[in-house]
Amino acid sequence: LLNDGGMGLSGGYECVHCHTGGHLKLDRTAAECIGLFPNRGATSGAVGMETSSGAPQTAGGTLHPSTSSIYGMLNHCKTRMGSRLLDSWLRQPLVDLAEITARQDAVEMLVRNGEERGKLRDVALTAVVDLDALGAGLLRKGSANGNGNGNGGGSTRDLETLYKQFLFASQQ
Repeated sequence: LLNDGGMGLSGGYECVHCHTGGHLKLDRTAAECIGLFPNRGATSGAVGMETSSGAPQTAGGTLHPSTSSIYGMLNHCKTRMGSRLLDSWLRQPLVDLAEITARQDAVEMLVRNGEERGKLRDVALTAVVDLDALGAGLLRKGSANGNGNGNGGGSTRDLETLYKQFLFASQQ
């Protein structure tokens, strides 16, 4: 809804379609209302009573802070990259039906193939470094290689790590 410059409610607005990039944008209030993420700096966040320590309580007892939100319940990620991706997916859920279906199909495949999922999680993902952090290190100006000249670029160690990750992925 855009204001076209008119004053008051006498036709001064027009409805315009906008492209959201295929994602729904949730604001902080909406995320808090549905318990999407744990409350910052607090252990409460579940609906219901709290214990004397301030931890949320359910009918069965105290609820752990990491499970007091949708994110906490879903986050069984093995890597920090996975946790960040889940965070992004929850903050900006898909709206395109074809993309939603494709993501659901991928999850279904992993659920049905528990043995392969276990191998992926316990073997392959333990060898993967945080590529987001590595990439940021490679792009950082005046990087860890100590040149300090502001030309950017990562250290030789960062490049070696990236190359080893490439070789590992090529062998899988």
